[in-house]
Amino acid sequence: MNRIGVAIRVAVAILACSACAPRAQALIIQTEFLGGAPQATAVGGGDLQTIFEAAASVWESAILDPYTIDISYGWAPVGGAQHVLLAQGGSSNRETSGQILFNNDTTLGHFVWFLDPDPLSNSAYGALTEESADLGGGEINVGRTYSGFSSEVGADVLSCLMCSDLFSDALHEIGHALGMSAANFDYIAQSAGGTIDITASLPFSGTRLQLVSNFEVSAHFDNSDVLAGTVMGGRGGYGLREYLSAADILAIAQLSDFRDIQLDPVSRLPVQAPEPSTTALLICGLGLLAVWRRGSRQATERRYGARSTSTQSGSPPPLFPGGVNVCVPVLENVPIVVVAEVVGSNHCA
Repeated sequence: MNRIGVAIRVAVAILACSACAPRAQALIIQTEFLGGAPQATAVGGGDLQTIFEAAASVWESAILDPYTIDISYGWAPVGGAQHVLLAQGGSSNRETSGQILFNNDTTLGHFVWFLDPDPLSNSAYGALTEESADLGGGEINVGRTYSGFSSEVGADVLSCLMCSDLFSDALHEIGHALGMSAANFDYIAQSAGGTIDITASLPFSGTRLQLVSNFEVSAHFDNSDVLAGTVMGGRGGYGLREYLSAADILAIAQLSDFRDIQLDPVSRLPVQAPEPSTTALLICGLGLLAVWRRGSRQATERRYGARSTSTQSGSPPPLFPGGVNVCVPVLENVPIVVVAEVVGSNHCA
């Protein structure tokens, strides 16, 4: 084969590699760590940055529509966990910028955190329990929870009876930023009847997700019934991790007009494999090598005559305009939500 023929084959191989390379995650959560002192009474040995980035990656595995949101996060004496909507807009009126803060004070009755050093493995907990229910549009997953600490955690974790899993709370607060926020205009419009109703453009259309209402509708699922195991119900508790349920993902998709969704992100994480770029390059390299060897062999065969061969063929702190969702506990360990410009209270994690 002449050089032009080899070049054409190489170009075709490169295009083929580009076509079969894994698609980049569509939702991109661009994060900025604001700092702050870690909570002195937190247990587990993990750190906020690792946990928050892990939670963001879970949401990115669930929402596959192309969209980028900027979220800054950090430590602050906020009592519990706090999401602030900083900006929203676009044809689907999604949040474009937000801030999330996690409590770092040691006041009695305020949140104390379990900081999981390896959150995506879920190895700090016992077995996964999944729950399902038919809420009007067919049977869907309404809870994925890990309960009971495993033998891998230390005595400091086991003895912290008031500790909350920060990974679960990070999933919860990011859910507020992705659309389930009392300051989000589309949420206000769609939640007016006290439910989030899944429409025909999504799977399980006809599903009705009940929201909590204490005088005013709150940006949380009613966790007193079938939605008790959801992330956006925010039940929380000792030795409990709440993972994204199909109900959580469907609600965010409905509110923010996402249409390309993965309802079982648990099956996609953690990923113990080479980075997609590395894998793609390896495949391309092997493909190019095969093309080059074939071209060289054919050229040799034409020049010297083909040999006879036998062959077999056979993966914010201040309050900003627009409102704020704040999750803070009280001494009885019953959290309340304080929402600026929307009066009300509710359980949350």
